[in-house]
Amino acid sequence: MTKLEIISVRPVDGIIRQFYKVDEGILEYIKQKFEDTNKLVSISSKVSEDYSTQTKTFLFNTQEDYVDFVEDKVLQYQNVLQDRYNTYHKITIVTNDT
Repeated sequence: MTKLEIISVRPVDGIIRQFYKVDEGILEYIKQKFEDTNKLVSISSKVSEDYSTQTKTFLFNTQEDYVDFVEDKVLQYQNVLQDRYNTYHKITIVTNDT
C-alpha cells in the first residue's frame, strides 16, 4: 500500500478562509477511475480543532496506482486551480508520500 497525505494550513488571522474544494464532477471522476477500479483503497479528510489545518489521506493499492493518480492529467489541472486558490488565500500545502 502507498499513502499520500496532503496537509493544508491556513493562517489564523481573523479572516475566514475556506479550504479548496473540488467540484462534484472531479469527485465522480476519482471514484470511477480510481476507487471503482480498486486503485484507490480509501480517502479520508480531517480538520484540526482550530480549523487551521486540513489533512487529506489517500491510500493506494500499489505504488503504480499512486503514480497513475499523481500523473493523471485531469487531476494535475485541478492541482493548478488549487495552487492558485491557495496562493490567493495564503494557504500552504505540505505533501507526504510513503
